[in-house]
Amino acid sequence: MWKPISALIATFLSLFGHAPAAATHANIHPVTPGTNKAYKVVAIGGSAALGWDDAKSEGGYLARAFREVNAKENTDYHFVNESHEAFGPIQYTSRMSSLLKTNKPNMVVISFGMLNDSYKKTPITQIKKSVYKEIAMSLNHCASVVIVTPASTYASYTYNKTQVWQYIDAELAVAKSFHNPNIHIIDLLTQEDNYIASHGGNIKAYEADSWHPNAAGHALAGNLLAQDMENMFF
Repeated sequence: MWKPISALIATFLSLFGHAPAAATHANIHPVTPGTNKAYKVVAIGGSAALGWDDAKSEGGYLARAFREVNAKENTDYHFVNESHEAFGPIQYTSRMSSLLKTNKPNMVVISFGMLNDSYKKTPITQIKKSVYKEIAMSLNHCASVVIVTPASTYASYTYNKTQVWQYIDAELAVAKSFHNPNIHIIDLLTQEDNYIASHGGNIKAYEADSWHPNAAGHALAGNLLAQDMENMFF
């Protein structure tokens, strides 16, 4: 039996705290190829997204990916990494407004590893609310949003895979619920896991510790992500 619209709205509010934001601006293509105009990109995530255990000059898989795209596609992505160790979606809820006003990004990249939240058993409903707010606020600042599932780690590849994917699936479900063409999803984790599995399955070759990639892991993830962006945006 169909529920009345008021009941449907009440159900949504119980999950996210407010109704879904409508698209208030035209489709924003997240790249300006062949021009000299800088395109501001801001990333949020945890320590792996920040680039822990990568070579200091490289900056992690996200920074690597945008440098590679700039070099190959004649673009000028100006990448700012606002990721922070031990941070998940909840820790950014109170920071997004200031972050967006300060940086004025054209694109917001969201790439949470979800290992901290999995370890702390953060309620998934809280993750959904936080991700929703961060996406909605980014769109309201006329930024496109790119959800990037995290780089592979020993934990996400082996003993913590099921738990991590519960949080990632919740994040992706929220992103898809907007039905907004300015939201793009790149499943980097599955691609990298498949690559590792098809090349001998040795995740240890790409790990610094169980929660972080080493330089080889960041390089692999960055290269795969760059290819994804080139295929998606060019």
